[in-house]
Amino acid sequence: MEHTSKQILLNKISKAFDLLRGSLLDTFDSFKIIYVLLAYKRFNDLFEESKVSKNSLIKIPEGCSWSQIETSSKQIFKQIDINLKKISSVNNCLEGIAEVFDIDKYQSKIPLPIQEELLNVFNSIDLSLNSFSFKEFVEIDSTLFHQQSILGRRGMNEYVTPISLSKLMVKLLDPQITDKIYDPFAGLGDTLITAVTHIYENYGWPNEVEQQHLLNLNNNVDLYEENNEILALAKLRLAIAGILSTSTIKRGSLSEL
Repeated sequence: MEHTSKQILLNKISKAFDLLRGSLLDTFDSFKIIYVLLAYKRFNDLFEESKVSKNSLIKIPEGCSWSQIETSSKQIFKQIDINLKKISSVNNCLEGIAEVFDIDKYQSKIPLPIQEELLNVFNSIDLSLNSFSFKEFVEIDSTLFHQQSILGRRGMNEYVTPISLSKLMVKLLDPQITDKIYDPFAGLGDTLITAVTHIYENYGWPNEVEQQHLLNLNNNVDLYEENNEILALAKLRLAIAGILSTSTIKRGSLSEL
């Protein structure tokens, strides 16, 4: 597969959104589907790329590779749902997200030709480290969440922390690798992602260093967020960027923070 550039990737994702615009799904459901497919393909490509070094941040169980979806015939979304449940069961940071997203429910809502076209779009992109470092993927993630017009609909903006505000808070806090960071209003995880990327900027990104303490932070992460779907998206954002991949990310309560 040819190297995928950032602009090619963003163009492909726009095409994927276009495929769903003619369906009866609301815009938030469309966004969840596209982001889950993007995350799944990223996890798969990182895992395939790391088979020699055996140092993948996200583990893909046997029988759950992206290529297996292509053989699912008329049950594409059903198979994705099954695979996500298995993947989340062996990766602490993804615990419970498959049940929240419940991708299986879209099997009957999206015509099979559109499902197949979506699959083809993501088949055509390379999301390995060869194409995108973790730092670059954080930038892509930010573009998706902050520049897509979908964020202005169905009240999504209330869950997005402005980038400038997140950067200001993190600059003032200046978190270190030994610090424990609490996020009392998780939203979509913007502030936590900014805080951890601040740490990576000082100590090195996962794919740039051999220091395993950056890849194996064992502290659990307590986030407070009442909306299960928003919390699941926050977890996925943290994992897709290679952040805190071995931690258990769970809902805390305000009284615990």
